[in-house]
Order: sequence, then C-alpha cells, then structure tokens
Amino acid sequence: MSYASCPPVAEAFTTDLGGHLVPSALNAWTAGVTGWSAYSAKALGRGLGPWSVTRDLVEWIHAMTDRREPVWASPHEVVFERPIARLRDFTGRSRADVVLTLVLPPQAGHSSCIVDYSRLQSPVKTIREAGLQRCLSLDWVGATQATKDTTVEAVIHAYVEALRRGPGMDFYEQVVALGDGVLRGEYMLNGFIVIRPESEVAKQLELLRNLDDPEHLERYPAFDDWFKHTQDIPGRFYLWIVERLFRDNRLVAGTLEVGGERVDLGRITCPLFLLAGEDDHITPPEQVFALADHAGTAERDVVRRVTSGGHLGLFMGSESLREHWPPIMAAVAEQSRPGAHGVPDRRGPQPTGRTAMAVP
Repeated sequence: MSYASCPPVAEAFTTDLGGHLVPSALNAWTAGVTGWSAYSAKALGRGLGPWSVTRDLVEWIHAMTDRREPVWASPHEVVFERPIARLRDFTGRSRADVVLTLVLPPQAGHSSCIVDYSRLQSPVKTIREAGLQRCLSLDWVGATQATKDTTVEAVIHAYVEALRRGPGMDFYEQVVALGDGVLRGEYMLNGFIVIRPESEVAKQLELLRNLDDPEHLERYPAFDDWFKHTQDIPGRFYLWIVERLFRDNRLVAGTLEVGGERVDLGRITCPLFLLAGEDDHITPPEQVFALADHAGTAERDVVRRVTSGGHLGLFMGSESLREHWPPIMAAVAEQSRPGAHGVPDRRGPQPTGRTAMAVP
C-alpha cells in the first residue's frame, strides 16, 4: 500500500465550482466565518454564558496547540532497524504459516504511523480483522545528515529487505538546499496547508464546535499529532522522485530506470484493488484508476472504489475504513488463500501471482 505525494507548491489561488480563480485567503476567511457561526449557534442552543464561552475558547486553544509525537496504536514489535527504515511486526501470536501482508506507508514528510495512528481508525487493524493476521509494516526513519544522500536504490533495497525480512527543478533544489541536503518535513506540511488553507481553518473551528463531544476530542489530537509532527526526507531521493515521476512522467512513459533496469508497469498482472478519494486534490480518482490502463492486469481482476473525502481520508476517514477497507481486504485475504492465484500451500514454491491494493 502506498501513495504518491505531490511536491509542496504554494498556490495562492484555488478554484470554485464554476472553475473561477478564488484567492485562498478568501476561502480561509469564509471557512472561519462558517465555523464560528456554527459554534455560536450551538453555544446559544446550549444556553452558554460568557464564562462558559471563555472556557470553551481556552480548551480549544489548548487542544489545538498541545502537540506530541505520534505513536503506533496497535501492539507490535520492531523486527529490524536500518538508518532509513525499520520493520514493525503486528503478527503477535497468529499462525506463522498464513500469508504475509507487508504494508508500505507513504514517505511524504510524516510519520509512517498513518497506517496505525489511532485505535479508532487504523488500516493495520482493518487488515488484520479481514483475516490477514500476519501483518508487518515498513516504518520510514526521518532523514539526518548521515542519510541525506539516500538514493532511490537504497529505498528499493529497504523494500526488498523487508520482504525477505512535473515542474522545473530549480525550486525543489532550493528547498532541499535550505534543509542542508534534506527536505524538511515542515516544508511539505506547509505546502499541503497552503494548497487548501480553508481545510485547516475549518478543522480548528470544528474542534471548537465539538468541545462537548468526547469522541471528537479523542480523535482530534490523534490526527493533529500525526499531521503536525513532520519528518525530514532525504533530499537526493526527493529530487529523484520530482524529476523523474512528476516532471518527466517516466513511469507511465515506460522510460523509468531503477538500478539499471527499466520499470515496466505492464509486468503487473495481479488483481488490482484501486481506492480513490472523491475530493482528493492531490491524487484524484482519474489518476488512481489510470494504473489499470498501464498494468497488465485483466479488466475482470480490477476493482475500483471511491470514498467520500480527500487525500488523507483514504487512510483515516471513518467511511473509508468502515465501508471500503473491510470488503477490499476480505477480498485480498480470499485471493491470498493457498491455491488461489498461485499462492502456495504453507512453505511450498514461490507464488506466481500476487494481489495488490493501491491507494494514492
């Protein structure tokens, strides 16, 4: 499971439903007015006086600013650790002979615990509940001066070890140079926020409106701890991604090479489960579903699903985890049974087929 994150680009304008350019500041102001109005109406309905409103504001500010390092929610153990990544095993006491599921979180300036960031919303938990009990997840380590020159080959090697166990480049090169060879996670975060500032404003005012909701108060810091706790990315690896995938589109063009070998999407013939976000402005549904146009998978083995919400909602949204992940992972578990699509019995020969799930 992975997604491609777009480079951080500060956009001063967004578009309305009519396709007209609208200043982002206006969107943020509109979201602020809407959110404050909603809180005011709720406060009046609850009969709150000035002191109660003041108390709400104090609690709101505390909840917004009290940030902690995000943690993995499910019990697990770290089974190996390298300078750029570690491997977390969630198997526990599950049978060792069942099919192994490896989760590959995005490397996009945030902690890899996006796949298990809350006991209430966890793709890892959903995967295991679908019957894929033998589950491991790669965990990217933030870049340091010692790892700032990490190459894409080193990242691919991390994948292999775990299994065994667009625009011009000047701007992006300057961003990496500002971080002394690494892409600072806060730069990526700021890019996401600037693209849609109204989302950040609306989120904070929704917190104010729901201070009397214990479940909302539990969810909010779990998400914000993850979202605001950024992680640096090796600059060389980041620039490789921007140049070859975003600018030159070499993966789709069939000209991408890694370690001297051409990457051919047509060699992917396993069943595909493609999940997209209806309001995803980073990787829209059309881009997610386009994988099926270039892979070698037969159309009968391609499943396309769309969930409401945006980019992060694919991983963290209640609807996504409730309505889409369970049937998808149940189907993956079914496809992974011994004898299905070439999956061997116990420790027999290596399988000739695989099952893949793709989210942006």
